[in-house]
Amino acid sequence: MMKFTKYLLLFTTTLVFYNCSSTKNTNQSSVQTTQSSDRATQIEERMNTLSAKLNLTDEQETQFRNINEKYFNEMQSLRNSGGDRQSKFQSMRSIQERKNKDVQIILTDSQYQIYLDEMEKQRAQMRGRRRF
Repeated sequence: MMKFTKYLLLFTTTLVFYNCSSTKNTNQSSVQTTQSSDRATQIEERMNTLSAKLNLTDEQETQFRNINEKYFNEMQSLRNSGGDRQSKFQSMRSIQERKNKDVQIILTDSQYQIYLDEMEKQRAQMRGRRRF
């Protein structure tokens, strides 16, 4: 009878820990999904705002969105990959430079200057958030 009680206690404890672990993973998954959808919404809002500031034609807007999607996907892959921070940073900088060249091709000189100004504002905001 004593062995049965020990096994029952062990089984119950294992079951409780398993349930707690499953709940935690489910909650983390929900938070990640929410964060991803929030991020996607923020990116879409930024794209719309930037498109309006640049006064893009329909053709330019299509090209601009395609370029942004292409390089966003590259950046996401890089963020999710292994490797040290410095090499990732250098790779991200390279990706951003290629993106800027592609964007420059489709924009007029004045539009490109506005684009660069907006990117600098965005970098300044990111730096401000990191300092806290």
